[in-house]
Amino acid sequence: MGSLLVAIIQAVREMLNYIRESDDGLLLCLVDCCLSCIESIVEYFNQWAYVYVGLYGYPFLEAGQQVIRLFTARGWTVIISDYLVQRVLVMVSMTVGLVTGTLTVLAAKYLSLNISLGYAFT
Repeated sequence: MGSLLVAIIQAVREMLNYIRESDDGLLLCLVDCCLSCIESIVEYFNQWAYVYVGLYGYPFLEAGQQVIRLFTARGWTVIISDYLVQRVLVMVSMTVGLVTGTLTVLAAKYLSLNISLGYAFT
């Protein structure tokens, strides 16, 4: 059911993109932006509904209702924390990569290693 809703929204967006090829008006652009926002919201709620289906065995529509109840009972802290956790993990990954790269360059410079960034083609 959730995938069907997303597929319908995506089909409408594709039809809109086909229309936009011939006439690139401001109204079509705004409708496309609104549909994009609706699509991302539906996909986000689908993820939570699928979790409820998997954990508790609810039918999809009932799981969607449970998700809405969860969000209203807990406020929007669930959504905010979900986005914050993802961003924190990205920042930690970037920091680890930056520190590792810096230490590698310093070690290579300190040990006077010649590092060739090019590849030998034969």
